[in-house]
Amino acid sequence: MDYNGADIADSTGMKLPDECCNKCADSGQEKGIAAFEQHRKTWITEADIKEIADTGVLNTVRVPVGHWIIRDATTAPVNTLTREARTASSTVPPVTLGNVGSQTNIDNSIKFATFLAARYKNSPAFLGMALMKEPVPPADGNALQHYYIEAYKQIRTTGNDCILLVTPFLCDQDPDHLKGMIGAPQYTNVWNEIHAYFIWGYEGKTEEQVLAAIDQYDQSHLKSAPTNNRLFLGEWYRGGSPDSRGGGHYFRELERK
Repeated sequence: MDYNGADIADSTGMKLPDECCNKCADSGQEKGIAAFEQHRKTWITEADIKEIADTGVLNTVRVPVGHWIIRDATTAPVNTLTREARTASSTVPPVTLGNVGSQTNIDNSIKFATFLAARYKNSPAFLGMALMKEPVPPADGNALQHYYIEAYKQIRTTGNDCILLVTPFLCDQDPDHLKGMIGAPQYTNVWNEIHAYFIWGYEGKTEEQVLAAIDQYDQSHLKSAPTNNRLFLGEWYRGGSPDSRGGGHYFRELERK
C-alpha cells in the first residue's frame, strides 16, 4: 500500500512492504495521510536549497528515495527539489536504498532505478544516482556485480547518460576492491563511491589520533584509488569530539581535511 492506502502494484510489479504502512494503521488513514502530506511539504523547501547554494562552496543535494514514489504525481517532492535546485544552480543525486536479497530485490531495484532515469533524464538538475547504499554480506558479490551491470544497461536504454555511483561491500572499500567495479572504458560516466567512518573503533582516541587516522586514510584509500572512474566520498563521519578538549578547533580541522 502507499501512504494513501492504495495498493502499489502497477506495471513495475513492485509492492510496498506492509510494515511501511504502520503510520496509517496506528493513526487511522485520514490522520496518517495528513501526517505524510505535512512531512512531504516541509522536508524539502526552497529555503533549504537556497541556504545550501548561498554557502558558495556547496552545490549538491543527496536525497534518499524509496520505490513507492513511482506512484507520485508530477507534484512529488523529488520533482519539487529538482525544480528548486535548478533555480539555485544545484544538482540532485538520488540514492536508491534497495539491497540485493531484500524485499526490494534486484529486479525491483532495476525497475526503480530505470524509472528514475527515465523520469528525470531531461532535468538539468538531475546529476545521477547511487545504485546501492552500503551493501554488506551475506549478499553475494557476483549478484551485486550483476545488478550493477543490468542496472547500467537498462538505465542507458532510457537515453539518460547520468552519473551512476557504484560501491563495493562496505567492508571492502579499499583500492584493491575498487579495481573490480564496473567502469571506464567499457562503462561510461560511472563513479566509485566509498564511505568513511571515524567513529567505531576510535573510542578513547584523542583528537590528534583521529585526525592522524584521517590523514592516513587519505593516503591509503583516496589518493591510492584507481583512476579509471572518478571517486566520490559519499559519506564520512566522526560523530562527535572524542574528548572534551578543544572541540571547536577539532571540528574546524576535521572540516578542513
